Parts: sequence; C-alpha cells; structure tokens
Amino acid sequence: MPTETALVPDYSYISTFARCPRRGYYAHVLGLEPPEPNIPALAGTAMHAALHVLYTQAWDYEAAREALAASWGDLRPSGRYEWLTLGHLEIVLRNYMEDRRPDEVGQVVEIGTTLDENAVVFDWKNARGESIRLGGKIDLPRLIANQRYVIDHKTTTSWLNEWWLKERYPLLHQARIYVAALQALTGERYEGAYINAIYIGQFAADEPAAWAKRKSVRSKLFGPFMFSQSQLEETWEWAKTWLDTIRFWQEADRWPQNEGACSDFGGCSYLELCQAHPVVRPSLISRKYVRRAPTGVLASGADGRRSK
Repeated sequence: MPTETALVPDYSYISTFARCPRRGYYAHVLGLEPPEPNIPALAGTAMHAALHVLYTQAWDYEAAREALAASWGDLRPSGRYEWLTLGHLEIVLRNYMEDRRPDEVGQVVEIGTTLDENAVVFDWKNARGESIRLGGKIDLPRLIANQRYVIDHKTTTSWLNEWWLKERYPLLHQARIYVAALQALTGERYEGAYINAIYIGQFAADEPAAWAKRKSVRSKLFGPFMFSQSQLEETWEWAKTWLDTIRFWQEADRWPQNEGACSDFGGCSYLELCQAHPVVRPSLISRKYVRRAPTGVLASGADGRRSK
C-alpha cells in the first residue's frame, strides 16, 4: 500500500475511480503515466489557458495565443493525433473569437479569491451538517441577467451538438460541485451553470460553408442549467458515497476492473496492463510506463482530511 499523503479529492479524482477502480489505482495510487500522452486532454488544457486570458485579461488574440503556446510547449503529436498541433489550436482559437463575443458570458464576478491554475479547496456541508472537503479548478464565475452562474469550458474532438452534451454530461456533477464551491467561498447564491463547449477536432479548420452543412457547430454556450439545493444535495451524496467506497477499496487493497469502461472515450490507456497476466505486470510497467509522483491515497477520513 502506498504511503498515505495529504490529498484533497476533486471531481476528476472521484469520477476516475467511479468509472473504473483499477484505472484510478494505476493513475492516482501508483502514478503511472501512460506510454502515449493524452493529446486531446493536453489540447484541452492549452485551450483553457487561452480562454482564461481571453476572459480575465483582455479579448486579445496575441495574448491568448501566447498562453496557448506556453501551455502546449514543444509537443509534436504523431500517429492518430498528428494533426492536433499548436497551429491547429491557433486556428480553433481564432475561429472562437470570430464566432463569439466577450460579453456573451456576462460580467465578471469578484469572489474575493484568485481563480487561476490553482485549485480552490472548500468544505461542503450538507443539510445535516456533515462535511466533505473537495477541490476544483473553476473556470468563470459570471453575472448574467443579474444572476450568478459558473461557466465551465469543455473541449472535444467529437461533433458538437445537443446529443454530445447529453451523452457526456447528463447530470453535470462537476458543474454542481463548482456551484457549491462558489457558494461556500463567497456566501452568495449561484443559480447554476453554463457549458462553454469548443470543437477542437480534425475538421475545426474547415471553411464556414462546410460547417453550414453539418449538424454540429464550432463552439456553443449550452445552458443555463439551473441547480436546486436538492440537486446539490444529491451531488454531495454522490461524492460522499464514492469517497467512502474508494476508501474501502484502499483499506482492502482491492481495485476491481470494470470491463464496461475499457472503451470509454476512445479507450483506456491502461487496458494493456489489465489484459496482461498479473505476474508480468510489474515488468510491463517498468518497460512501458513512466512513474510520476502519485496523486496519493485518501487519508483516514473519506473527505481527504486526516483524522486526529
């Protein structure tokens, strides 16, 4: 069992284990870096950096492009995503600025804390006064029609339409967590969320005439999605239940495989490990996987805090 480390779980951490405990074990407990980088995820991170500059500093392409390039670094994809280059993302960024307006997502909301690349941490109490501690990276708190919302940026290589939204984010637990975080941090009521979705797929650079023939768009602001207190309570229960379950797996040192998740979102990066005989897995890990600093394991309390 890895040494217990201080850890504040977030939506990504919880949902990874919820999708497949073994995937969570490889990614977060052992800290295994897949042989091939997740290029779409890295592209999403770079676009988030550019959007952060657009909406919090100035609606300026050059400033946003610099943030995009800094995040992307010298990455040169090959194989399946060889087309997903910095130049491609620069076109996506330029198209986004042509299609959208800076005031489309309302006015800036001052929340008394800095929202940058660092995750916020908050204690979330349910109606019974029970508390869990969670983290998260919140994109944009905004004031729209005199009501507060959180704007959550999403990038995708899939065709962008209503079906995409319903398939990928049917319950919006992540957005609900962000709303709960902002309410806890500010004491102000947040009504819900918008999903700001951007297509970064292979056809993003196509001319507008080609896009006019498709049942898809280059980008779209979906919402508003209004969250009642009862819905936030249900997400609290979702998070608490999974944290308790992860802690159970951790204490038993058992990480079951979920066959139904092997093909999720283009395929699991650890499928080869799961398919290999347990005896040869250590050798396979040493030959093909890079060990980074693991995220860590949950402390004695299911909320990520150490018990005294």
